[in-house]
Amino acid sequence: MQHIQNPGLDNATAGKPFGLLGALSLLLMLALGLAVFFLPLKSWLAEGQSIKAYIAQFGIWAPAVFAAAAGVLSAVGAPRVVLCSLAGMLFGVAWGLAWSQVGTLLGAYATFVGVRAFGREPILRRYPQLDRYNAMVGGRGYLAVLLIRQLPMNGFHNNLLLGLSPVRHRHFLLGSLIGYLPMGVTGVLIGAGVVQTDPTRLIQYATAGLVAFFLLGWAVKRLVFAARREEAGGS
Repeated sequence: MQHIQNPGLDNATAGKPFGLLGALSLLLMLALGLAVFFLPLKSWLAEGQSIKAYIAQFGIWAPAVFAAAAGVLSAVGAPRVVLCSLAGMLFGVAWGLAWSQVGTLLGAYATFVGVRAFGREPILRRYPQLDRYNAMVGGRGYLAVLLIRQLPMNGFHNNLLLGLSPVRHRHFLLGSLIGYLPMGVTGVLIGAGVVQTDPTRLIQYATAGLVAFFLLGWAVKRLVFAARREEAGGS
């Protein structure tokens, strides 16, 4: 089969876009850090404890209730960082990450499947210019999804565009699962830190969140580069 060159993703994996994304991400994380220190922390703590008490009423079903709510909110475009932070507040770091990943991934997949089932063909007929986008991402599998997940766009728009593309279901799920990790880990660490009564612990959690964000972002970038080199070598 003839290899199709896709300059859009080739240039995207060349390095400069990651520099831009890194700068934008840094600004976002700095804004979150400033919010933690300058907004009324006591109110956040009280609110977080109230939400934890409410969720605890569901007993063993609490994680499922949260995952379902996160799925619905994620499907309609709620910011993942907020949902992940809330998960960290409610369940701690490890379980918060697990349940926020499950909920937001299910919500994203629901949007993806809905577009595929009811809107893809009419939209593509109405906007034939999307064919160029589809040609760019269609042959890259999970790599395209992973890269798109790093773009500073609302998740709903990413899910919509991926639903219009020929990306396979398993590639959507795998690329989203990995691509969600940098912001997911950061969000749950911030959320788990907010409910700490000791300000020192809060600073430790926030610092760990920043470090995790950049380390995981770097790891995702290396994964994209490695997959791109393997693809180029096999073509």
